Amino acid sequence: NTIINTSCEHIENFAEWYAKIPDGKLVILQSNNFFDVPEHVNCVKDITEFGNMAPMSNTLYAGELDLPKYKRFMLIGYK
Repeated sequence: NTIINTSCEHIENFAEWYAKIPDGKLVILQSNNFFDVPEHVNCVKDITEFGNMAPMSNTLYAGELDLPKYKRFMLIGYK
């Protein structure tokens, strides 16, 4: 009953992927702003952009982790 994706930066058509998740599902998502990796086809600049990309009806957590080369973003909530 929970959708977990810790590598959203690797999903080419994220909007299409996200649209397939049924409304009301608990989702746990992570992405980053590490644009220098060619496989990162869906990075976001900040947590706000990530939240706009993955709108939730009830956000339980939105945060970021500062790492040496980039920031990692996490969203937890109900779609």
